[in-house]
Amino acid sequence: MIPPRVNRKVLEQLALIGFYGLSLDWLDEYPARVQGVTLAQIRGAFARRADPAKLSVVVVGAPD
Repeated sequence: MIPPRVNRKVLEQLALIGFYGLSLDWLDEYPARVQGVTLAQIRGAFARRADPAKLSVVVVGAPD
């Protein structure tokens, strides 16, 4: 028997696919799409969404 928490996770994923109108093979294709993201794409997305002047750096732990 599949535990209820597993069924809940599957249902959550299916609900997201339906809500956003994604293709039924979206979950199968997801790992390849993530691996296909380039460093330039990541930097571009960060530059469009983050303002360096508003960032804070938090250091946790003892300094080296």
